[in-house]
This record gives sequence, structure tokens and C-alpha cells, in this order.
Amino acid sequence: MRVAPPQDTAVTFFNRKNFYSINVQVVCSADGIVQNVVARWPGSTHDARIFRNSNLRERLESGDLKDFILIGDGGYPLMPYLLTPISNPNTRAQETFNHHFIRTRLIIERTFGVVKKVFGCVGGSNTLATKLSTSTATIIAVFVLHNIRMRGNMQEDEVTDLLDTQAFNTGLGEMTSDMSGRVLRNTLIARYFDN
Repeated sequence: MRVAPPQDTAVTFFNRKNFYSINVQVVCSADGIVQNVVARWPGSTHDARIFRNSNLRERLESGDLKDFILIGDGGYPLMPYLLTPISNPNTRAQETFNHHFIRTRLIIERTFGVVKKVFGCVGGSNTLATKLSTSTATIIAVFVLHNIRMRGNMQEDEVTDLLDTQAFNTGLGEMTSDMSGRVLRNTLIARYFDN
């Protein structure tokens, strides 16, 4: 979105790269199928804030999504269901964990790259120049089309599950690191990366 959004909110859509944008949170599976999209936050909004206010976080915390662990970059808080890399690894096992973590996280980067290449309106020089509501709807549609393209077909309930319909929430709060997330990450490192 290279054009300014409505005057009263324009400054919030101006991102750190000095252009207007919508910050989009996407979760995908290991095969690049998009599982969840949040496309309604201004470009200046921190990723952790978007996640904290998402329906996905609520579902993870309530136990509705059992046995799911997300991975996110260092901008996210470490939680029992959201692992982050170790910022200053000091053992070989921690370095190995980070190496595999980064390789796994590249899946979402690759997914974004494919979406931007196939659907040029959401990336690169051909960006959306539409009303805000049309832009957010277009972004969601692009990810639905991506999944259809990846799978060959998609059921209506899968499309509904993809959308995060929780209302916009402006409360920021403090980002903290959950100790149980740290315990889980350390256990995984000890079990699988400490050879």
C-alpha cells in the first residue's frame, strides 16, 4: 500500500521502511500451506502485538490447538506454544538448535516470496492502491488463492478457518518471556540437539 490511508490513521500505517503498509501475520505449515492470516493492522504495528491480540493466540492458550508449536523470530515472546531462537547461544547444542530453527523458519519466508511473485499486487513495485478495506480483503484473498494453487482445491470450511475474525484491539501491554517456553525450548535442545 503505497498510497496514504485515511488521514486520521495515516501515521500508524507508515512503517519503519518509510512507506504506507499493512502488517500481515501469516502462519504456514511445513509444506507452505497458509493456516492463519491476520491482515488488518497498520504497518507500524509490532509483530508481537498482532500475535498477542490474535484469535490464534487465544486458541493456543485455551488448549483448543493441542500439540501445536509455532516458531517465530526474536520479535516474538518465548511461550510454551511459540518458540524463538536463542539470542546468544553459548553451547554447540544451542547453535545447532538455532541453525535448524532458521532453516525451518525459512519456510514462511519462502511462502511470502512465492505469494509476492505469483500475486504481484501484494509485493514489489506493483502494490495495492485501493481503499483500506479493499486492500485487506485482497490480501486475504491472495493467501486463499495461494492455498488453492498449492493444494489444487480447498473446501469452504478451510477458507473460514484461515481468517482471524477477532476485532481490532489497540492495547499494547508489556511483552514478557514465559518461563515455561524457556523450559520447553531447553528440553528440546537437550533431547534433539545435544549430541
